[in-house]
Amino acid sequence: MIPYASYFITFLSIIGFIFTSFTPNGPPDLLVRILNAAALSGWITVIVLLVDKQFETACDLALSLEYIAFVEVLRILRKQLAGNFVLGIILHCIRTGMILSGFPRLLALSVTKDNESDTFWVEAILWTWAITEVSRYPMYLMQSKIVRLVRMVVPVFTFPLGAGSEAYVSYLLLKTSLGLGSEGDASAAEWMARLIFGLTLFINALLGPTMAYPAIVKKAMKELSGKEEKNQKSKDASKERAETSSSAAKKRKKARKDD
Repeated sequence: MIPYASYFITFLSIIGFIFTSFTPNGPPDLLVRILNAAALSGWITVIVLLVDKQFETACDLALSLEYIAFVEVLRILRKQLAGNFVLGIILHCIRTGMILSGFPRLLALSVTKDNESDTFWVEAILWTWAITEVSRYPMYLMQSKIVRLVRMVVPVFTFPLGAGSEAYVSYLLLKTSLGLGSEGDASAAEWMARLIFGLTLFINALLGPTMAYPAIVKKAMKELSGKEEKNQKSKDASKERAETSSSAAKKRKKARKDD
């Protein structure tokens, strides 16, 4: 059942990529809502799989859900969706790298060494991702102050836990990889894994606390203080005034032509 869900999510993501890449306005609203609903239900399913200790299946499903996230990042790049492109692309590249290179190694270590601490880190990271996404996607499906508040506040707690865990795991795996043998014996795949772990460690340990996390906290504080809502109302009012002014100008122009 879960593999079919992953295939379906991947198919939806491909359609989303096509619309985002080749149409100026991006995917139609119906497709966007379907993608958001699929992402929300998918991350809820990841939580169920984590509770049931099905880590490999949870990783496979999380990978397909990241495809939807990359559709969103592409939409941000093409100005079809508001958001921070740099933060988005870095965040989801790190997640994808962990799923493809980090988690399989941790799960293999847990089997060969009978070490449950390795599966603990897979579980911990996936939990932080899943909770973050389950709190995020409802905001795209419904208009609610509470839903928006939850979306802004939850990452204040999940981001440091997730980023810290990713950094620690990257350190452990990088250390393990470098200890496998002489540098000349490392394959291209091994060098790529080292690059992924090294970049993840650098970004999460240095850039995350100094750049990404302060921005997350700032957004949450604005939402808690009500400033975000006031700013949005001000933008909506300005947009409405601009549309009214444009409409009035068109009417005056048409009246002069009639005269």
